[in-house]
Amino acid sequence: MTPPPSSYEPHKLNSSPVVHVSFPPSREPDADPFPAILPMIGVMGSFESPGATLEDPMDLYLHGYVSSRLMRLSASASSSDSDDNGGSDSHDQGLPVSVAATKMDGIVLALTPNNHSYNYRSAILHGFARPVTSAEEKLWAMELLTNNIVPGRWSSTR
Repeated sequence: MTPPPSSYEPHKLNSSPVVHVSFPPSREPDADPFPAILPMIGVMGSFESPGATLEDPMDLYLHGYVSSRLMRLSASASSSDSDDNGGSDSHDQGLPVSVAATKMDGIVLALTPNNHSYNYRSAILHGFARPVTSAEEKLWAMELLTNNIVPGRWSSTR
């Protein structure tokens, strides 16, 4: 999913170990009106331009099981949207999602409890989720996710 440039701050997402993904739980008109929200592991990156910097457009890669509800809904949304519009506009394809990441930097204590606070950074992305279908990109994304959690971990796993 590629966020709009005005809210594009991938370093905030990559510094947060967990992101929260919100999505419609069903594409049926009479379905539950409340969004589903899942904590997930995510990382920003660009398969097409692996050397991309923070100023370049990137995608958000989420780690998830292929048969999970989010993955099934995004796969069905991608295929039905491409059937509907001929696949002409990639920004119109996929499952609409919102992703929130928060990195807490510290606790601010005051003399009175109502003045206690947190120092934090946060980012919210809106976009369309589509499953990664290429085996090469899946492997690349898994390495990116693994090394974002523990730098260099990929090379010491089997």
